[in-house]
Amino acid sequence: MLAKKNPPASRAFRTAGLAVLAALAGCAPSPGGESTPAEGTVAAPAPSPHEPGMAGEEGAAGGVAGAHEMLERADRVFEGHAVRVEATVGVFGSLGEMPATRVAFEVVRAWKGAATGDEVVLTFLGGRASDGRVLGVSGIPTFREGDRDLLFVDSTDPTCPLVGWERGRIRMGADGPRTDAGTPLSFDLPAFLDQDVR
Repeated sequence: MLAKKNPPASRAFRTAGLAVLAALAGCAPSPGGESTPAEGTVAAPAPSPHEPGMAGEEGAAGGVAGAHEMLERADRVFEGHAVRVEATVGVFGSLGEMPATRVAFEVVRAWKGAATGDEVVLTFLGGRASDGRVLGVSGIPTFREGDRDLLFVDSTDPTCPLVGWERGRIRMGADGPRTDAGTPLSFDLPAFLDQDVR
């Protein structure tokens, strides 16, 4: 049985609104461009892109079943190299204009909805505002130029266009695939995708 899609955008926006506004109030400038909460800031919980108890809640870190569910939910799955990371402003429903980050990926390997050599541009809520403050949203990954990631893209989520937010990003390094938090995967995800998609 396939799990439900992400919650409807209007519900996600209402939930995200509280977390984003609380996070924005506590943002402080950082010379290195990293998100730095202001002293005394209480971190707002991230809105959950999954319903509680849903299969595959851990994404690909949950093993083959989690990866299969993410593949089903994604409209694009590719390995890409971040070639540009730009601060911008995005319009996020009732939140209006908010700091955002636009990331351009060069596709180096594709499984679904993209082709090798394509450039895919994704926009994420959060980033550096024009006044120098940084908005960081828990659960939404941050990127740097040069990052190499395997991404499960859900284009229907305007806040974070990845299936399960940070769960939809697998870092591809010399030491093997890892979750956004750095946990090694217990199986060969690219080999699984090669077998399951082709």
